[in-house]
Amino acid sequence: TQTPAEARAAYRERRFYAQPDPAPMAEVRELSAGGVPARLYRPATGPLPLLVYLHGGGWVIGDLDTHDVLCRDLARAAGCAVLA
Repeated sequence: TQTPAEARAAYRERRFYAQPDPAPMAEVRELSAGGVPARLYRPATGPLPLLVYLHGGGWVIGDLDTHDVLCRDLARAAGCAVLA
């Protein structure tokens, strides 16, 4: 019953109640991939394998901020860089 804009706003606000604090990273960098916002998470310095994380979810309500904690947790647990 919500518009896409309303659903995005509700999802974004809910993340503060449902997610733990973000894990610290050695580096978090904002990027652009052909005009599409992207974010690189590096749990350590030096060469690392790379995991590319694409959140589907209908491509309507999720964004880099709603999946920030998950991407940080993936990077830390896997010991690799994550590009979201």
